[in-house]
Amino acid sequence: MKLVSISASEQAAFYASFSGDKTFLQGAKYGTWRESIGEVNHRLGVFMDNALVGLAQCQMIAAKRGNILLCSHGPLLNDMTLLPDFLDTFTQFARAEKADLARISPLLPVETETVFEAGKWKKSAPYMVNPSRTLTVDAQLEKADLLAQMKKSTRYEMKQIEKAQIVVKQGGMELLNTFWDLHEKTVARQKFTPFAKGKTQKQLDIFGDDCQIFLAMIDNVPMAASLIVFDDAAGYYHQGSSVRDKRPIAHATLLAAIEESKKRGCTFFNFWGLSEAENKKHPWWGLSRFKRGFGGTEVEYAHAYDFPITWKYWLCHFVEKRRRKKRGYE
Repeated sequence: MKLVSISASEQAAFYASFSGDKTFLQGAKYGTWRESIGEVNHRLGVFMDNALVGLAQCQMIAAKRGNILLCSHGPLLNDMTLLPDFLDTFTQFARAEKADLARISPLLPVETETVFEAGKWKKSAPYMVNPSRTLTVDAQLEKADLLAQMKKSTRYEMKQIEKAQIVVKQGGMELLNTFWDLHEKTVARQKFTPFAKGKTQKQLDIFGDDCQIFLAMIDNVPMAASLIVFDDAAGYYHQGSSVRDKRPIAHATLLAAIEESKKRGCTFFNFWGLSEAENKKHPWWGLSRFKRGFGGTEVEYAHAYDFPITWKYWLCHFVEKRRRKKRGYE
């Protein structure tokens, strides 16, 4: 097995043809965005006997605690029996790139954790490096069927959208400033570390029509907004913001996003990360309960894993484990 740099067009072609579970984190535009914010991005093709059999886009995350070679929602392998060989080859690549540890947050069944552990990989300390638990709904459902699968309370909120005269506007870069005003209000209210506005601006620019803002307004006053990323397979709920209001303003943006996913021919709408339903102390519990109200299918993937390369792995593990506990993720 060999890991070989491929072009963005080769990456996009393989990604489009891949029929397994995937997200835009392995897509070519995402790689270009990571490069635009100053990161080293590797578009790696997985080759067996000169045949392209997989994709493993990854970034070198440079930090004082250690350099991390991160593969998010990869690898995408046509043959899962190649996973042990891939893990060995990826480790060798990480060593050659002077990483202190290799990290993979895969979209693979939970059962594959035994493969990682057999290769002496260790579970990552950060909680949900990228979401390992998510919720998807069938984007091609008729609206009546979509409503029928929702929880009763969410279905009631959907019926209130028209009564509350909530209008949803869809757009791109022209809605960024409005989105960001709402985003700053959300950050102030919920006390979380936000994306930088410049990074979101570059994301909108690079993804183009595949990154859209859905803005909910009442009497022309912006109330809530969702930033959605699209690819050939799904729409993804990537960022959200709102003012505090009891009316179903966030529901309206996501209903519009699901409807747009259907128009584009997407198979699913992906609500992104969830916390465990029974853990009411988790910082994401309220948001996760909101997402679960839409019904659909909850999917859990294998945990993120690290492979130690230098002593800095242990420093990184200690720092990240401490942050995880401090932020209430355990």
